[in-house]
Amino acid sequence: MKHPSEEQLVLHYYGESGAPGGIGAHLATCEDCRRAYKRFESALNAVAEEAVPERGNEYGGEVWRSLVPRLPERRARTWFFLRAWKWAPALAAMTAMLAVAFFAGRMSMERRGPSAAAQASPAVRERVLLLAVGDHLDRSQLMLMEIANTRGGRAVDMSAGRAAAEDLLDANRLYRQTAASADDGAVTSLLDDLERVLLEIAHSPEALPRSDFERLRARLEAEGILFKVRVAGTRIRDRERGETSARQDKL
Repeated sequence: MKHPSEEQLVLHYYGESGAPGGIGAHLATCEDCRRAYKRFESALNAVAEEAVPERGNEYGGEVWRSLVPRLPERRARTWFFLRAWKWAPALAAMTAMLAVAFFAGRMSMERRGPSAAAQASPAVRERVLLLAVGDHLDRSQLMLMEIANTRGGRAVDMSAGRAAAEDLLDANRLYRQTAASADDGAVTSLLDDLERVLLEIAHSPEALPRSDFERLRARLEAEGILFKVRVAGTRIRDRERGETSARQDKL
């Protein structure tokens, strides 16, 4: 099998991978992937075992500065937004890992007792999810806009679209599972709809006949997935700005 993505390694750690045997066999033979998995494993074990302390307002910046040197380089895609955001898949993977690890740690603490779980407030959990999903929806929106605006001849080259959808799929699955764990029904439902669209694009042929492409685009327009993603992204950013403003007012 090909080298698993960061998202697939995180899913493998939590036993949620669709092909655990294949990933396990690959890790046994690929030293680079094995080293990457060990790094993720160490980080996720630490998050799952330690209680969540109170964090200052600069905590997000501190985490980012500590992660920058560890972000892997990813091969650039051909579409304009992926060339402009060539670092985005790696950042999204790390954000997904942190979000899932945070909620996994929370559930682990809840099993150990209410005193430990209480340290991670609902407001903090919601901010983590908002940050992660907001970035994911921005990337998904750009990919869907690219498809909506694509023009071509008898056949449409879907190779870049397939690659973009594959990059988004694993992260989408992680965020959907995290949203479900957080009992956020609206986000879970949206990500479920988005996952079906991403699957269809990822599994499309590289050279899609024009008639089939037009049917795909018409179906996406009828389902309103781009509109749903755009509206949800705007609402999430508004919620995050509102919470940030409220925190600043309390200072």
